[in-house]
Amino acid sequence: MIQIPILLSAATLGAGIAACSAQTPSRYAPSPWVEGRDAERAPFAPRASPDHVVVMVGDSAGRQERRVVRRHGDWARIEQSDIHGTSAYLVSLTAPLAVSFDQGEDGRYTRLFMRAASGGPTSSDAARPTGEVDHLLGESCTVWDITSRVMSYPSDAWWLSCITDDGIELWQRYENPRGYRSERRAISLVREPVAAELVTPPPDLLDPGRWATDPLPESGEGSIVDMDNKRTDRFRVEKRFTRLGSLQRLEDHSGFVVTSSAAPFHLRFERDSEGRYVLLTMSSEEPSIPMAPPVPAEDAPLLIAGERCEWLYMTPGLHDYARFDCRTADGDLLAERTHVRGSRTVLEARQTVRRRLSAADVIPPPEVLDPANWALR
Repeated sequence: MIQIPILLSAATLGAGIAACSAQTPSRYAPSPWVEGRDAERAPFAPRASPDHVVVMVGDSAGRQERRVVRRHGDWARIEQSDIHGTSAYLVSLTAPLAVSFDQGEDGRYTRLFMRAASGGPTSSDAARPTGEVDHLLGESCTVWDITSRVMSYPSDAWWLSCITDDGIELWQRYENPRGYRSERRAISLVREPVAAELVTPPPDLLDPGRWATDPLPESGEGSIVDMDNKRTDRFRVEKRFTRLGSLQRLEDHSGFVVTSSAAPFHLRFERDSEGRYVLLTMSSEEPSIPMAPPVPAEDAPLLIAGERCEWLYMTPGLHDYARFDCRTADGDLLAERTHVRGSRTVLEARQTVRRRLSAADVIPPPEVLDPANWALR
């Protein structure tokens, strides 16, 4: 991993976030969490339970897997193993949020992943007991129909979960009318104290000063480019490109991506059509499967508002999706063309501004980095 020093002081970062907040105080204010949904792969938790550790085995998509669930309060740590290896993530049991992260030797975060379930229940029915009772490991458990909590779209399939009287999930099952069935069942259960720091996200997880990230200049000459597809109907697309030093931010109605031209830094934020936060990822590591670098495209250069840009093919090697960027000599994005399964979208700059920018113009807005907006406190 490449370690990159952080040049932005805490005071500068705080001032930048405050400035950004003053400019756009509510643009990224999140909509309320989806009610009645669970985080992906979370244990069903209809009520509070004592601290415990459950080991489950089962199959998923035809693969044998082992899952260890450690719960303390409103959070659980899931460790999942199959033929592809072992992964660990934290899930909130009061909000539909899953979190995972990695740290470098210096303790700074090199990878962050937070995903929230989007959409609503598949029906007006909440999760409910079916009236059935099962027995496992000397424990009795009540069977619940939890389909509405885990399915994003209407389906003829269903999910079931079996919960002890004190709120511990002993098994979870998926079934469909065509006879397919997938199940995880507990092979051990221990009620014992679980350390809070083992199952809850660190309080500084969303602090950019704790990320192994590209250095951020306090201020400097930068560029802001507003692009659109020249439509005025419901198919209108708008994007804003911002560049300050080596950092670039490309933003549209659903979120933004921040990248660096000097280091392997990539940050993505997404929200759904209702304005609910659904994804925040950050990585400062080289990808395990490197992407092919952009290559010059055959298209003729463009002249937009007196500025010349050259076309680059940004996605060589990909199928069903292609993106072409038209960039100036100093890296500003003046036009973008995307091809997805026969459809094409072309955006061109309608306004380009070059002025002095601050870190607040490229870093994520303060609302996006507020732990309260991600149910982290």
